[in-house]
Amino acid sequence: MRFRSQPTDGYVIHAVSGINTISFAIDATGANTAGLLGFAVERVDPAASEQYFMYGFKVFRSVIPVPTKEMVVSTRDHPIQSFVWDDFTAKPAHTYTYRFHPLKGKPKNIDRSAAAISIEVRTEPLFTNGPHDVFFNRGVASSQAYERRFGNQRPIILPRSGVRFMVPTKRNWFNTPMGTVGVPVDFYLENTAMPISELLPLLEKLERGRP
Repeated sequence: MRFRSQPTDGYVIHAVSGINTISFAIDATGANTAGLLGFAVERVDPAASEQYFMYGFKVFRSVIPVPTKEMVVSTRDHPIQSFVWDDFTAKPAHTYTYRFHPLKGKPKNIDRSAAAISIEVRTEPLFTNGPHDVFFNRGVASSQAYERRFGNQRPIILPRSGVRFMVPTKRNWFNTPMGTVGVPVDFYLENTAMPISELLPLLEKLERGRP
């Protein structure tokens, strides 16, 4: 689905939504972009009662001289330095409001006085009642997310059934198991202290019946 914001101080935002991904393009033709550092992106999810600034990877070198590859920062302080941006964390058949805040000034003295550009977006449902549903993967961004979450570890595939599972390690553990991030995983075994004597019967069950 396609969406367009109302003009705000010369900015217009266009959005195209899928199931989990929303792509944004910022038209700044009529805006005063002198001194523009980027955009802090705020997302409002009324259904979940959530409102927060989205996260990114790019930082200001003057603020964080040596970022690590695992580092994630808030766009409130390290804005999106581009006129195109994607949110890969949306939920299917969900309505969000995004507010793009133009930030000016200097990285250590940010001017937040500019009006935010607001756009309401709705994602597509996972399945429809039509004759066809088309699915795309999330490309390079999903590979980055997979590496951050799982430490670039391959899921283990059981040879007879093809069932894919992953046992968390210190590098790939996180609080909420993820269904798919680039590489599909059918089962995420949460018990990191599971003895091999308990793990093997579980794998046998997966091979036979996928409980």
